[in-house]
Amino acid sequence: MSSQPVDRPRGLAATGTLALGLSLAVAAVAPALPATAATADTIEVDFSQSTGPVLGGATGMLYGLSDDEVPTTAVVAGAAPRTVTQMPEGGLQHPNGGALSVSDTFFGAGGDDIYINIQDQYPRWGYANNEDPANTYPGQADYLEKVRAVVQKVADEADHDLDQYVFTPFNEPDWIWYGDWAASRERFFEDWTAAYEIIQEIIPGARVAATGESQWRADRTRDFLTFAQANDVMPDIFTWHELDNSDLADFRRHLAEYREIEDDLGIEDLPVNITEYAGRIDTGVPGRMIQWISMFEDEKVDAQVAYWTYAGNLDDHAVQTNGGNGAWWLLKWYRDLTGETTELTPPQLNAPGTVQGVAAVDAEKRLATVLVGGGANDVSLDLSGLDRDVFGDVVDVQIARTSFTGQEGFATQPSTIKVDRVNLDEQGGAEVVIPNSQVMDAYRVIITPAADAAPAADAAWKLSVEAEDATLSGGVTAYTQRGQATSGNRDVGSLGGAAAAVTWTVDVPRDGTYDLGIFYGTGDRPTPDDASIKAGRHALFVDDELDQVVQYTSTLNYTYKGRVDVPVELTAGQHTFSLRTSADGGATALPGSNMALDKFDLTEATAPESARYPAVEARLSGDFSVAEGGAYGSTVRLGAARRTTATTTSPSTTPPRDRAVRSTSHSTGGSSMASAPPPRVSGPRPPRCILRRASSA
Repeated sequence: MSSQPVDRPRGLAATGTLALGLSLAVAAVAPALPATAATADTIEVDFSQSTGPVLGGATGMLYGLSDDEVPTTAVVAGAAPRTVTQMPEGGLQHPNGGALSVSDTFFGAGGDDIYINIQDQYPRWGYANNEDPANTYPGQADYLEKVRAVVQKVADEADHDLDQYVFTPFNEPDWIWYGDWAASRERFFEDWTAAYEIIQEIIPGARVAATGESQWRADRTRDFLTFAQANDVMPDIFTWHELDNSDLADFRRHLAEYREIEDDLGIEDLPVNITEYAGRIDTGVPGRMIQWISMFEDEKVDAQVAYWTYAGNLDDHAVQTNGGNGAWWLLKWYRDLTGETTELTPPQLNAPGTVQGVAAVDAEKRLATVLVGGGANDVSLDLSGLDRDVFGDVVDVQIARTSFTGQEGFATQPSTIKVDRVNLDEQGGAEVVIPNSQVMDAYRVIITPAADAAPAADAAWKLSVEAEDATLSGGVTAYTQRGQATSGNRDVGSLGGAAAAVTWTVDVPRDGTYDLGIFYGTGDRPTPDDASIKAGRHALFVDDELDQVVQYTSTLNYTYKGRVDVPVELTAGQHTFSLRTSADGGATALPGSNMALDKFDLTEATAPESARYPAVEARLSGDFSVAEGGAYGSTVRLGAARRTTATTTSPSTTPPRDRAVRSTSHSTGGSSMASAPPPRVSGPRPPRCILRRASSA
């Protein structure tokens, strides 16, 4: 879709990517693992059955980039979209995001093709002039002038190979201008031909995509391809959109029907790009995105995540300018896959809302990977077909988890939650259990030859509490969210009153510092007609004492989730947390306190943060070899002028407690606190990443 949400200014954060020529490691912290569930979903993976080379096409983006270095090359390179769709340079559909403006960042990050929606030259979705009502066909002459101007600008001003641009003359023509197919079919054929010929006139051999319909429509597709074949105006790439939850069940059938039409007409298979996919319930959610990614990779097609909220944030995967959320890490894991994808059988195929996955093996790197997610039970991986001549008789299995952090919640490198050293059977098989209970989570399972020393897990102790499971008082209510990315499908709201509070109890294992992660959405406006969204504050009480005032940055709306992490000092044992709208005993509500709360994560933060980046898991290019041995089971040897690149992220070096905002007076429970230190005001702790590239000589 191309509908335009209300935009607001976005802050900047420091993040990025670090490229390393060698693997590096620091000490790991042993995790506290959840108990194994009574039932498990079984996924069978046969690494001996190749389903073809890894394509990596499912991380494409619609309007995913905003400006040069927005998001940064580091963030874009991590997600590594092969294709993006942007508006024409100088178009009026968005305030920025022109195809030429973002080209240096996109191609510098390794991208392949920029698609240009030519109709985005118009100022409003519906593709009408300002003086025309939406969805009104503005006239062939008017539009063809725009086609000529858009293509000519690319021909004159593009700094990159013209073959890297793909022109889309019509976006969702079944919604825009050509809805009644019986009445408008011939006009569409005429308009397609005219636009196609102008594009070829200006840039001979330019690639053109069609038809970009809002959903799969077999009848229109057959009619169009019949006409295009007969009149020598065949597109180079065929496109349509898969936006509904039901499309997770139906896409494979849609693609089969499309290929059958091609076969019936004697047309050689065209590349397919699903130029918009997924809904608001999916974007930014690892356990939802893996369902789409695995399906498109299985069918070896390109696909672009739909734009529903912000233009320029990788469709709800980039956080501010230079960070990624939990689902961004899933995109990166997916694009790290190399070699061949292999046969993976989930419990149910074509079943929305169930556990799904994708597997790959790279014999040259001596690395096998499984990405899974989307279920609420433990996942039992029934592995077979690992070549023991490549992997040996004993392998190390490392399981990392990436969680929903909110669309605007920063995520540092996912932790390794479990490590197994496994003996392979004669068929190169083993069973591995992934401890899982969250449908919004996704997991990466890495299998390598056994290292000199067994690797260790490094996940910190963590406890999650749904806001709706807390004690709600002062008028606070819980409500169900439908069609939105929400943990547990429920939020709590009505926090406008001064007596509102959300209270819950935790039990922590040790004395020390813990990070409290609060998932929230803001929606109040300074005035009813104001386009801005208020930031917010809550008072955090620990054991009925005011600990600090939490500062929230504004989000798009109540359902669009951010996350703020604040530190708390706790002793071992039970404690009560309470987020309240008032810091003064219920006399006055804090500014912007009327927000939505989704869930709370409490994570132990006493141990030093750590990360490791084995070279065999990095992105390798050029001439390299992988030998047995070393700290991680395999050692990478690079040829001359070759490169290994790792992506890293680190939290801000400035802790929130050092950014205190002092207040003149405050109280809790009606008691004076004049002699106590003023409460600190804590805000988000943005990650910071640096992009570096190191090459061996």
